[in-house]
Amino acid sequence: MKKSIFFLLFSMVTTVLCAQTTLPTSFSDFSQPLPAGWSYWDGIGSGVYATGSDATPACRLDATGEYLEIYFSDVPGVLTYYLRGTGSTPPFSGSFTVEESVDGNTWTTLQNFTTMNATYTLYTNNPNAASRYIRFYYTTKVSGSNVALDQIQITKASLPIDINIKQGATNIINGSSYSIGNSVSTVFTIENLGVSGALNITSSPITGTDAGMFGITGMPSTVAFGNSSTFTLNFTPTGLDGSKFCTITINSNDPNDPAYVINIYAIKGTLATEPTAQATALNFTNIKSYTFNVGYTAASPAPENYIVLIKRGSAFTTEEPVDATTYHRGDYISGAQVAYIGTGISLTPTFIVANTNYYFKVFSFNGPAGYENYLTTNPLSGSTATTDGNIGAAYSGVSSSSPSFVTTLHGKVYPHTQIYYSNYAPAMITNGFETRDTSNEQKVVSCHYTDFNYVYTGVFGWTTMTREHSYCFSWMPGSITADSIPYSDLHNLFPVEFTHSNQVRSNYPLGEVVNVTSTWMNGTLGTNSLGQTVYEPKDSQKGDAARAIMYMSICYTGIAGNLWAVPSQQSQELLKKWHFQDPPDNWEIARNDYIDWKQGNRNPFVDSVDFVCHIDFSNMTYIANPSSPCYSLGIKESSINEMKADVYPNPADNAVNIDFTSPEKQSVTIQLSDYTGRVVYTKNNAVSLGNNHFVIETQKLTQGVYVLDIIGEQGTVKKKILISH
Repeated sequence: MKKSIFFLLFSMVTTVLCAQTTLPTSFSDFSQPLPAGWSYWDGIGSGVYATGSDATPACRLDATGEYLEIYFSDVPGVLTYYLRGTGSTPPFSGSFTVEESVDGNTWTTLQNFTTMNATYTLYTNNPNAASRYIRFYYTTKVSGSNVALDQIQITKASLPIDINIKQGATNIINGSSYSIGNSVSTVFTIENLGVSGALNITSSPITGTDAGMFGITGMPSTVAFGNSSTFTLNFTPTGLDGSKFCTITINSNDPNDPAYVINIYAIKGTLATEPTAQATALNFTNIKSYTFNVGYTAASPAPENYIVLIKRGSAFTTEEPVDATTYHRGDYISGAQVAYIGTGISLTPTFIVANTNYYFKVFSFNGPAGYENYLTTNPLSGSTATTDGNIGAAYSGVSSSSPSFVTTLHGKVYPHTQIYYSNYAPAMITNGFETRDTSNEQKVVSCHYTDFNYVYTGVFGWTTMTREHSYCFSWMPGSITADSIPYSDLHNLFPVEFTHSNQVRSNYPLGEVVNVTSTWMNGTLGTNSLGQTVYEPKDSQKGDAARAIMYMSICYTGIAGNLWAVPSQQSQELLKKWHFQDPPDNWEIARNDYIDWKQGNRNPFVDSVDFVCHIDFSNMTYIANPSSPCYSLGIKESSINEMKADVYPNPADNAVNIDFTSPEKQSVTIQLSDYTGRVVYTKNNAVSLGNNHFVIETQKLTQGVYVLDIIGEQGTVKKKILISH
C-alpha cells in the first residue's frame, strides 16, 4: 500500500546572516519566520516554547552553543528582553550569556546568567555604540536546564545627526543593494533622524560599471534634524538589454555614516543579463536510505544565483524555470520541486526515502525578483539512488526457528540511547525526519493517523500537533514516568494532530470501526464488531502503528520484571493483519534507518516482516510452528487472484523456505540479488495453481541483505531476506 507521508531529511539548521536590520527592531512570536538580520542556530532544541511572556511562543535554547543573533545597521540604544529558566529545581543552572560584537567575530559579555527565575523576568542592557551584533548564547548547558527567551527589543540611539535613506517605505541600509527594475525615474528620501544638528551633504558621486547611464537631480545640501528631503535617480540605459549597475555614495557630516553607499541594480528591457556558464561536476555524497548531500563546482564566470530542481522517481522531461518568474524553495515546476535557491554550491534535500531514484538539474540565473533570466541551455544534471535499509549484522545470531528467539530478538533492540521526549521535535522534526518543504518556503508535517497536513512557517512548535504514543502511556507499567526511556522511544512516537486525532484516540485500542461515533479526515472512532470502542487510523498508517506497538513489546519485555505484552483490549491478531496488509514501504524503511542512527536500535518488524509470526504478543512467548502462512490474517481473501510468497526463516542461516501461492499454472523465475543488485541465484520453475514450495540453499552466501524476486506472468513478488550466518 502506497504511503502519503513525507519527511524531512536530517540536516544541521544554520541560518546565515546575509542582511542587516534597521533599528529599532523587536520580535516576540517565535513560531513565525525571523526578521531580516535575525538568526537562530538550533543544534538540538525544539526551537520554541508554546507559552511565552506574552500570548505568543517564546524562543527555546536548550544546548551548549545554541544562540539567537541580531545583526543591525544603526547605533544601538537600549536592549530589553525576557528570560525564564525552565528547569524544576533550580529553574536554571549552567551559564547563559548576552553578548555584543562590532564585527560578529569577537564577542564581549553584556550580562552573564548562572541563575534565572522560574517566571519571565525583564532585563535591560546598554550595548556599546560601535556594536552591530547582539547574541543570546547558551554558554554551558546543564542537564534539566533550558532557557526561554522572549520579547526582545533593541532601540535606536538618539544622535545629534543621523542619516537614513528610504525608497518608499523601504529603509535602505548603508552598503546594501537596491533594485530599481527598469524604472527611468526613482525617488529616494533622505531623513535626518537626529535630535539637534543639521545634516550637511557635501557630495553624491555615481561610480561603477554603468555610471554614465545614471544621474541624480534634486539632491539637497542640508536636511534639518527631524526633517526629510528627496532626490531623484534617473536611469537612461544604452547598449544591450540586461543588467546595469552603479554605486551612489552620499557623503555627509553624519559621524557614524559619513559615506552612505547604495549599490543600484537596474534593468534595460524586461530581463537581467543571462549568465554565460552553468555549474559543473555534480556529485552525491553521504548516500543513505534517508539522506544524501548534493554538491557541484561553481560556474565560471559565476552567476548571481543558482536554482536547483529535484524530481523524485522519474527523469526530467520539460521541467525548467521560466524567465521573469520568482521561485521559492518548495515551489513546484510541473513534476519537479525547487530544492535550493542561492549562491551556494551544496545542499541537503528534503523528502528522501529508501530505494528511490532522485534526479537533479542546476540552472544559473541572474536578476532581482521579477527580472530573473535563467540559463536553460545545457543545465548541470545528474541522479542518484538511495539505499535499502541498512540492516547490516543487526540480527546476527537471531533465528526464528530457535526457542530462544524472543529473548534473543529482545537483546538486539534493548538497551539503546535515550532521546528525551522533550527533544522529539529536534530529533524528528526541526532538524530531522518528519517535516518537508512545500510551496513558498513553508514546511509541512503530516498527521500519522489522518489526512491532515500541518503547514507552517518559521520554527515548528507543539501547538496544532502533538507527540502520539502508539503503545499508549496508560498501557505501560506503573513505574514508567515521562522522563523514562520507554516514554520517549522514537519508534513509538509519531506527530499527530491534537484536537481531532490525539484526543479522540485517547488510550483506546486500535481497531476496525463498524459503528461510527466520529470521523475526521479518515481517522475514525467507534465500535468494532465486538462492541468495543476503538480508533481506526487511515489505511496507509495501520501497518506503521501496528509495528510500533509490537516493537514496544519486544523491546521492553522483561525489563524490571514487567511483561510489556500487548494489552488484552488490543487485538494482536488485528495488529498482525494490518502489519501484512500495509507492509513497510520505502518511507518506513528510511525512518527505521534514521532512528537507528539517532537512537541506536531498529524496529525488527520493519526489517523482517515474518518475525511477528513467531511471537505471541499476549504473553510474549515463542511460537514454534505458526500457521502457514501466519500472515493469512492480513492478506485479502481474494488470494486466488494474487501471487503471494511467505519466506522463512528470515533471517536465514543455511536455507530459505519459500511458500508461493500462484493464481494459475505458470512459469516463474526465482531470482536472488545482493545489495549491489548482483544476481547470485536464479532458477526457472513451473508452478501449479495454489500452493508451491521451494528451498534456496544459502550457506555459501555472505552475510547481508538480499532481495528475492519471484517473476511470474502476472507480475513480481518481492521479498527482502537477511542472511545472518
